[in-house]
Amino acid sequence: MTNGYEYKFIDCISKDILKILCDRPLYVGENLVGIDFHYDKLNLSRFVGSHTVNMLGICGISGIGKTTLAKAIYNLMYVHFEGSCFCEDVRKQQELTQVQMQLIDNIIKTRAFKISSVGQGIMVIKKMMSSKPILLVLDDVDDHEQLEALACSSSWFCPGSLIIFTGKDKQLLRSHRVYEIHDMYFLDDDQSLELFRSYAFKESYSSIEFEEVSQKVVNYVQGHPLALKHLGLFLYGKTVDQWVSELDKLNVHPNEKIQNASSKLRWARPPSEKYLT
Repeated sequence: MTNGYEYKFIDCISKDILKILCDRPLYVGENLVGIDFHYDKLNLSRFVGSHTVNMLGICGISGIGKTTLAKAIYNLMYVHFEGSCFCEDVRKQQELTQVQMQLIDNIIKTRAFKISSVGQGIMVIKKMMSSKPILLVLDDVDDHEQLEALACSSSWFCPGSLIIFTGKDKQLLRSHRVYEIHDMYFLDDDQSLELFRSYAFKESYSSIEFEEVSQKVVNYVQGHPLALKHLGLFLYGKTVDQWVSELDKLNVHPNEKIQNASSKLRWARPPSEKYLT
C-alpha cells in the first residue's frame, strides 16, 4: 500500500477500535435494589426519538445512588443514540480540558483533536455536538464553570439528545435551566434489608437468628445505600453475637466509612417528609 492509503487504513482501524471501546455498557454493580422504581418514575422511553434536547438532573446526598442510577440509565439508553459519553466524577477532574477531550473523543470517535484551553474546547464541542443526537452524562458536577465548559446550553446539541447531570446542588442545576430534576431518596425498610443482606450474606435472605439484629442495622443507617453496603461488608462472616457486639461498639466508636455516610442522614431527611427510593 502507498503511504496515503496506509494512513487511511490505519486511521479507519483506529476509529473502529475507539468505537468499540466507547460504545459499551458501564460497570454498575451487582446489587441494584430499587432501580426499577426509578426507571418507571422517569418514564425513559419518552427520550427515545424525541424531537427536542432533553436535560435531566439527578440530585441527592453523597452515597445515595446518583451515579449508580446514571450508569444504569446510560447502559439502558446508549444504544438508542448515535453517540454517547459518560464523564464520571467531573468535580474531581483537575483540568476541564481533559473532560472536554473525553467528550469529543467519545462522541466523534477520534483522537485527532487537541484542546489547549477551555474556550477552544467550548468552540469544538458546540460545532461537533450539533450534528447528531447523543446521550451525555456529566456526573458529580458542582460548579457553573463545569456546566458552561461542557454543556452550556441545549442549543449546543442536536434535537433528540439527552443530557444528564448528577450532583448534590439542585439550585445549581435549576440555574442552568435544567428544569426536570429527579430526587434520590432513602431506601424503605424492605429495600434496605434486601441491599444489606446482599452484602452481609451475599444473598437476599438470611437465617432467622439474624432477623432481629438485621432490622437493628437497617434502623441504624436509616436506608442510606452506601452505609448499608459498608456495614454489610463489615459484618460479613461474623456470628450473631459478634454482630451485636460490633453494633454496640459502633454506637460508641463509629466506623469511619459508615460514619461518613450516616452523618449526612440527620440533615438530609426532613422530619415531616417520608422518603422512598
